[in-house]
Amino acid sequence: MIVRLISLQVPKFWDVIKYALQQTEVLAIGTEANKFNEIFAFLLSDKAQCFLKYGEDGGIQGVMVTEIHEDKYSKEKSVKIRSLYAYKVLPKGEWREDFELVKKLAISEKCTRVFFDSRNPRVLQVGREVGFKEVHTTMEIPIGG
Repeated sequence: MIVRLISLQVPKFWDVIKYALQQTEVLAIGTEANKFNEIFAFLLSDKAQCFLKYGEDGGIQGVMVTEIHEDKYSKEKSVKIRSLYAYKVLPKGEWREDFELVKKLAISEKCTRVFFDSRNPRVLQVGREVGFKEVHTTMEIPIGG
């Protein structure tokens, strides 16, 4: 079962959310505190959303953080899955119901798509299993240290 937190619940679960973000976010050294403060503020203001996945035993199995993005030129809105973290490998198909909830969020926000990016092969596999398709490849040249 997956549950969307309301903004008032975020402080109670912040340690769980922050741990999941630490496992999935690529942060430059020295920027962690600012980045986590920004995400915390976004969650409190409903600019970002947090979903907790519970197991049958009532324990938290996973964390998903999403954001609503608006393209500054086309004005089309999208739901970006910013972070997807599971405390253990979940069986194939386990995330399907959870992504349906994210689709409902996208529909309610009048979004045209749901998307995510990841370097994690397991996250990419889960995305394919629930119907995501690769639409482009990002390439980069790191600058600086």
